Amino acid sequence: MADRPVCDVRIATKGPRFFRNGDQVMFEIQLDSRSKIGPRPMTASDKDQYPVAWEAFRDGERSAAEPIKPLIEAVDHPGAKAAHEAAKAERQANMDAKRRGGL
Repeated sequence: MADRPVCDVRIATKGPRFFRNGDQVMFEIQLDSRSKIGPRPMTASDKDQYPVAWEAFRDGERSAAEPIKPLIEAVDHPGAKAAHEAAKAERQANMDAKRRGGL
């Protein structure tokens, strides 16, 4: 079985960005790690409000929609799960032994 991610965390850069979706220029602004506005078609006021992002787009730094790379990737390891289950069973056996001896 191939390793597959259990948890995939994606971190986005904060702030505005312009990108191309086919023939249309799109706009979005990342407010924090979970909140963003867009993507939506760009309006004239967007490039006036965010001139630095517009210049970066025109210069080609972010000319296409780029996938956001994951910061961390957690992989489920069957050996770790088996060790956890064994430790859990041992703790339960110890608790059961204490209950039988004390009552």
